[in-house]
Amino acid sequence: MVTEARSYDGTEYPVETYAGSLQVTVDVSNNVDDPPSMAYRLRIAVTSSLNVDSSIFVFESLPDAAGRSTSLSRFVTVATPANMQELPLAEPSVDSEYYYRSDSVDLYYRTVAAIERARDEILRRINLLLENIEALTSMRSQMVVNWDFDTDEGSSVV
Repeated sequence: MVTEARSYDGTEYPVETYAGSLQVTVDVSNNVDDPPSMAYRLRIAVTSSLNVDSSIFVFESLPDAAGRSTSLSRFVTVATPANMQELPLAEPSVDSEYYYRSDSVDLYYRTVAAIERARDEILRRINLLLENIEALTSMRSQMVVNWDFDTDEGSSVV
């Protein structure tokens, strides 16, 4: 945590603030500049992070099926703050309903327009995730609950 001085009534009060950052690298295949091609590749990877888990991409692991000897994984979305808490890293489990998180995503598209739309949407979702993480760091006291008891009496919790 970082502190900064804030003034409410002319007196400065130290207030805890949250410092965080995330850097991603967006790579596209060279053939994007020379269409048409059969496919175009988009790779987005978290290259640095501060106070934010770098595994922000959610994948679904599809279990083995008849005629297929290996599991398949597919990209689902950029994580929400809840996903960041609930989903495991790199190893899907039955408890996570075969979803897991990773720090990079590698995708293929049929058109340059599709790759640009996907890139823009992924970057928008990353921004939304970070805005929500920042919003969750600011807390206010909703209530204080007190319990009093006396060990000399039976059930005396009030």
